[in-house]
Amino acid sequence: IELYLAEKYYPLRIKRSKEEAYRKAAKLVNDAVTEYRNKFGIKGSDLDIKDILAMVACHFAFEKLEFEKSSDQNILMESISKLDTELEEIFK
Repeated sequence: IELYLAEKYYPLRIKRSKEEAYRKAAKLVNDAVTEYRNKFGIKGSDLDIKDILAMVACHFAFEKLEFEKSSDQNILMESISKLDTELEEIFK
């Protein structure tokens, strides 16, 4: 497939089953690029596309870390709940 990412087309070889996910990911990136351009009043001369992509990459990395943190907390809460249930059984 060819993906349009931040003003450029990129050819990718992927499994057909992954195409929709890649296209959605490309849309997220392109939407974020547009958002940063609008947010900072970037018309093309203030910052180049590399600067914008660096900000977008940082944004997505932050979101990933936040997701991992919440996932870790969910795993911890499940472990605590399981331990609590086991302790209740022991002390009955």
